[in-house]
Amino acid sequence: RTANDLQTTIRELVGMDSGTVEEHFTNFLHQHPKLTHQQVRFMNLLKQYISENGTITIDKLYETPFTNISYEGIDGVFKPEDVTELVGLLSPFVAKGEDASAT
Repeated sequence: RTANDLQTTIRELVGMDSGTVEEHFTNFLHQHPKLTHQQVRFMNLLKQYISENGTITIDKLYETPFTNISYEGIDGVFKPEDVTELVGLLSPFVAKGEDASAT
């Protein structure tokens, strides 16, 4: 296993520090000060998911628990340009083998 593989495995086992995850999303939140209630819920769920699981796949953004907010997942909550920006922001957390530009 490579060091990167080991880091991913550890993240998946123990998750991520919620403060670190929060810091990572700070710029996005500052650049989008007028998020809707639904968008804030989605962002909070996303941060919680990454904190608990350490990684995420792009496909997961279209599955539960994210479809509990909108049946379309991330596409039902954010405009296409915001989805692209948010997916790019997720790149450090995307599980190996997943392409962050998949959407």
